[in-house]
Amino acid sequence: MSPFCFDSFADRYFEASSSAESEPELLFHMLMRRLLHPEATLQPQFSYKTRRGSFRADFLLITAKGEHILLEVDGKEFHDPVRDMFRDAFTLADQVVQHVYRFEAQTIFRGIWYAVFALYRHHDGVFTQPAIDEIRDKASRFVLADDMLPVDLPKCPEPITINPQRDFSAYMDHAGDILVRSGINERGAPLFGVDLIEFARQNPGKDIDWLTSEWKSRFLSPLPRIDIEALEREWDILFGNQNDDLDPDLFDRPYR
Repeated sequence: MSPFCFDSFADRYFEASSSAESEPELLFHMLMRRLLHPEATLQPQFSYKTRRGSFRADFLLITAKGEHILLEVDGKEFHDPVRDMFRDAFTLADQVVQHVYRFEAQTIFRGIWYAVFALYRHHDGVFTQPAIDEIRDKASRFVLADDMLPVDLPKCPEPITINPQRDFSAYMDHAGDILVRSGINERGAPLFGVDLIEFARQNPGKDIDWLTSEWKSRFLSPLPRIDIEALEREWDILFGNQNDDLDPDLFDRPYR
């Protein structure tokens, strides 16, 4: 790990704070700036257009190898997951980028090194070699040993669960999820959102808000309302008479 440099820290802080719209974005931007490959670029608040609307992403990452990747830091209070799926599908279908990463805010707060490890693991040309050494050192504390083995980068991106309890219960709790969505593969076939794009084609002229609402109403039926009073009446009919002879003081006695 490189020694701390206050001037560099201050420069990165003022640069990141000029565009960050949340604390997780600020933290992520500052760390990425410190680790980034000199031939890679990170553009905050990236605006772009698709055939179904204009959008703005938290970050556009262009790797030293020329890959274009959107990076989103999602706070639950600001994001509708269905709307995000449509947006990502439009973004990938129009080949604005090859991949979209969505980091939960709690992932940045509690597992930011796993976030940068995911980018290192899946994409070449994002970080400097000293940065990779530091990332691997940090990641070795919470990444499965098999994931630390050398691989031929880039590895096919896939969704990641950070610190699932079954694997890391001795170290830390579940710290969030990383969603990875990919666009057109080498054969020209779309990988994410085929059903969403088809749904949009069946409803020409409709904007993303209408599509989101209609998708929810058609395919995400609300859970049926539970009639508590009816359940209580059923319980009384089935079991009520069995309790008539119970000692009323039974449950007040200490357990021995």
